[in-house]
Amino acid sequence: MSSITACDECFKRKRKCQVDSSATQCLLCQRSSLPCTRTRRQGRVGRPPNPGRSNTTEGVFDIWDADRDLERAHLAQSAPSRSPSAQQPGLAEIIPPGTSGASQRIPDIDDESFYAALDIWMFGSTFARDFHRAIHYCHRNSPWLLHEMFIAMDTFIDWARFNRTTSERVDIERGARSLQKLRTAEVTHSQDALAILMLGQALAAFDAFLTSTGATSILRYSLSLMKPWYSSFEQVQFLDPITISPIFWDIVCCLVYREIPIIQPGARDPSVIDRLAGLCASVLPILYDLCVIGHTLRDDPKEVNQLDSVEERVRQWTPDHECLQSKGFSAIEVASIRTQAIMYRTASLLLIHRLRHPLTCHDDTAVLLANDILAERSTFFADQGNDATLQNVVLPLFLALLEVPCSPLEVWKSSTRLRVRPACVDTLLTFHKFFWERKQSGFNGFLFDLIDNGPKFVPLP
Repeated sequence: MSSITACDECFKRKRKCQVDSSATQCLLCQRSSLPCTRTRRQGRVGRPPNPGRSNTTEGVFDIWDADRDLERAHLAQSAPSRSPSAQQPGLAEIIPPGTSGASQRIPDIDDESFYAALDIWMFGSTFARDFHRAIHYCHRNSPWLLHEMFIAMDTFIDWARFNRTTSERVDIERGARSLQKLRTAEVTHSQDALAILMLGQALAAFDAFLTSTGATSILRYSLSLMKPWYSSFEQVQFLDPITISPIFWDIVCCLVYREIPIIQPGARDPSVIDRLAGLCASVLPILYDLCVIGHTLRDDPKEVNQLDSVEERVRQWTPDHECLQSKGFSAIEVASIRTQAIMYRTASLLLIHRLRHPLTCHDDTAVLLANDILAERSTFFADQGNDATLQNVVLPLFLALLEVPCSPLEVWKSSTRLRVRPACVDTLLTFHKFFWERKQSGFNGFLFDLIDNGPKFVPLP
């Protein structure tokens, strides 16, 4: 019997780790049927690094661990060489020990650089500081869950966003290990639940962009693990950058596939503005109810009258556009958030219409709603210029392009800052082609029958 460096599980629970000389698992992990891993990095030996030295990083996500030298050395050996102009600058200094939560001291960071690295998940740089604080808080409290996923996501961003490497250099292995952590995670307090939510949405995005095979299942599994703890941080504004987006994504998926979302969001102040959901954070409770009704209609189409009340609530929902100006958002951020809210309101009405009526029935109304969605998009680009990007409106555009013949590929190119077309977009294009082939061949059933029986795709917000 020997005592060696504690495994991840024993270290986390502060218990003695004992291993027989011939065993690969410690005794307590064997008894508990838990994986016995030693993936965490050991503490630095010797004097701490000089805080005044240069602090550039090899990876965008490698910014929260004060003892990162060993990890950086590993990345330096495996990463392709970069010219100085392409190298990502350091995004933040390490937050001092003993600080956490909303009261933690946020160091001087270059918000523009942080936004430039992670802009595919934000409307604009105004959201960068709050997003950084929330991510830092998650990692600080549960690094054993998140660290490898952040590194894997960094390799993805290097490829898909900045084209600084190839798809073969995306760290699939770390992503797979992170998925295993999610599968075996034991949530014992709210901080772990929050980290699980962060891990789940990162893994879901990782899968959606690379393979688009299990993103929805990953997202919903993480939400189900977090659900018992949701009430403890539902209304904590500091955590909004972590909590709102995955719930928004799940609701979008459930609207299309007529499922019931994992989390029922509570009412929020209409002035709440999320990095991905924008002003739509306040309409999520209505969209949740629409998901429930859609699920009911799968089994009992006669309950279609239930749509009347939710349709009235959607029509009465008025996004608080004026608060955007008062909160210091840039002109492009105001335009993007405002356009998203209007497009989602119209898309909700279009979806309600298609829950009521099969294809070829009242198509004029559907086409009018679809054209309203596309007109909002056209107005945005007329005002902001063709070099602008309108993110976070995939669902409205997807629904509109099922009513109005139009090239979805051209629409997609103006809806993302990625330089590589992700796998999830390929699945949307495949369904779009399938849909129009069936419609032109005379199919006159419900849109949702085609969704249930056609090629599977990952609906994005």
